[in-house]
Amino acid sequence: ATDAAALEVEGALREIEESVAALARTVLELRPDAAAIDRLLSRFAADQTEMVSRYDVFPADADPAQAPAWFSRTLERGAPTWIEPYLAEDDSKAVVITRTVPVKTDAGVVIAVAAATVRLDFLSAALRKVHLGESGFALALSRERLVIGN
Repeated sequence: ATDAAALEVEGALREIEESVAALARTVLELRPDAAAIDRLLSRFAADQTEMVSRYDVFPADADPAQAPAWFSRTLERGAPTWIEPYLAEDDSKAVVITRTVPVKTDAGVVIAVAAATVRLDFLSAALRKVHLGESGFALALSRERLVIGN
């Protein structure tokens, strides 16, 4: 059961990574205006209703004060990354993680940041399937050693 739970979580995270990469490629190829970005995000959200709670695209010249904290971190890093768990800024206050991908031209210029925010409920559900003896339990830690599922 432990291996099955690990494979389930790895598969889910890989699917999210692939969907955000596809969103970034689409933005790079189409260079959509704000209205087209809204339609694109709605389309991506419709395809990922189970795990992804929201998709976002912010142009590289967006005001950092108006963007989530992960926006600036992704611009600084310049590479795809997982953002450590945090409380969602919506009314749910769910624990979430965000996968971010800088949208880069062939010349390496970042023109936007694409992201998918994921509720960690799916991780806890997978871990509950793991039975370690009579009283054992499984939990998952982030790279910064935050408990992200149990």
